[in-house]
Amino acid sequence: MRVRTAFTLIELLVVIAIIAVLIGILIPALGKSRQSARQLQDSTSVRSIVQALHVWAGNNDGAYPLPSRLDRSDTTMAAAHPREKDNAGNIMSVLIFNNLLKVEQAVSAAETNPRIVRAEDYQYGSSDRAATPSDALWDPGFAGNTEEIDASATGIGSGRRGTNANLSFGLIPPFGQRADEWRLDTDGDSVLVANRGPRYNGSPGAWVLFDDPASNRSNTLRIHGASKQWNGNMGVCDGSVAFANKPDPDQFEFVDSTSSPSRTYKDNIFKNERESSESGAGIEANAYIGTNSYVNPFYNITVEPVVGSEPRIRITPFYD
Repeated sequence: MRVRTAFTLIELLVVIAIIAVLIGILIPALGKSRQSARQLQDSTSVRSIVQALHVWAGNNDGAYPLPSRLDRSDTTMAAAHPREKDNAGNIMSVLIFNNLLKVEQAVSAAETNPRIVRAEDYQYGSSDRAATPSDALWDPGFAGNTEEIDASATGIGSGRRGTNANLSFGLIPPFGQRADEWRLDTDGDSVLVANRGPRYNGSPGAWVLFDDPASNRSNTLRIHGASKQWNGNMGVCDGSVAFANKPDPDQFEFVDSTSSPSRTYKDNIFKNERESSESGAGIEANAYIGTNSYVNPFYNITVEPVVGSEPRIRITPFYD
């Protein structure tokens, strides 16, 4: 009696086909699992930043950190105007320097820009980038975005350390009327921190990506797997974290009092919507105007002469 000891060609092909089908089913599932894990880790980082701000506020009469207030004697850095120090990188560096946040929590687990990385060489206690290293109040070498490496940027003292940035997230620019939001508030009606967003054009309810390379490359859009639509985590002032799949999430609204009668819209957290008739391509830079939620890894702060009761503070928004 003959005993068969090997697969036939047909049997081998069937096994290969079954394995191929299983791989085709499992790989997308594994990809989704990894994406979900990154999203969860990212939300943990966002929550940690909000909690760090809350802890700081609890020890400072309800106010969140402003480097310009801390460094009145310029021991960390000198600036043409104190408010130039209040960029996103310096604010985050203050939290890290005071052990309220870890350097790795400033970088999203889902980060897609290879030049935004953990600040491996962050200096605690003193900093060789400070004007007086032993009296440093934060490490000025920590970079908020990749454009701050240019020595022409304001509020970076003797310069950022290295050629990479160390922050994935956007913060509220704490200037003008938004300065009122830069303190402990548990109402849950505004965003403090979020995954950074792209530039948008259009109008409330009909936002489209701005037609330029910085909005369409886009590391920002790919952070949570999209290519044409923003998805991201938002840290709310009440301490909660929410995931949104559009720039104007349902839970935040903006009242436009320039129309008659006034109208209420869903608030685009990456647009400087405000109660003003001012318009133009540079409106996101006018940080001294605006009341809605608006988050960005802002830098290059400039302060113009006072007009009325408020100085005109402008920022450079970062897009990648």
